[in-house]
Amino acid sequence: MIAYGMLYATAVGLPILLAAIICSTVVRKQGRAERGVWLVALGLALTLPVIALASPSGETAADPVPIVETGLIGLPSVVAVPAVPIVMVPFAQKAFGL
Repeated sequence: MIAYGMLYATAVGLPILLAAIICSTVVRKQGRAERGVWLVALGLALTLPVIALASPSGETAADPVPIVETGLIGLPSVVAVPAVPIVMVPFAQKAFGL
């Protein structure tokens, strides 16, 4: 999703950049300030991808794996582990110096 958003922002931003360069050149040749052109281009480059990604679309993303309904519920298998008997081993107290 993030990669898609970044590609979309680049695809929208590049034409805006080219249009801003052309408009800036025309405005500069007329002897007027070109700040407005760049402010509009920056505003468009920031808002168009946000609006497009935030607005709900009728298309849904295709699942990479189709969902197959089998009617079975995939529950985890439960394995019963037998209890280990506790074995008491007597020890010689003299062997440990007690």
